[in-house]
Amino acid sequence: MWINHIGEIMMGVFILLIAVHFGLHFYFKSVKRKKAKQRKASSEAAAGPTSDPKPKE
Repeated sequence: MWINHIGEIMMGVFILLIAVHFGLHFYFKSVKRKKAKQRKASSEAAAGPTSDPKPKE
């Protein structure tokens, strides 16, 4: 019967929850990094060449 194996079942569920937790953690971290990179690139593009105090010769 399944009730005799409840400990093994719960260990599997616990390991699955840990795996899901870390998977979501790294997924959302990568999404956050991509957004920050896009935001930085767009702010640098909006500043344009006038942000450089000395023009290159």
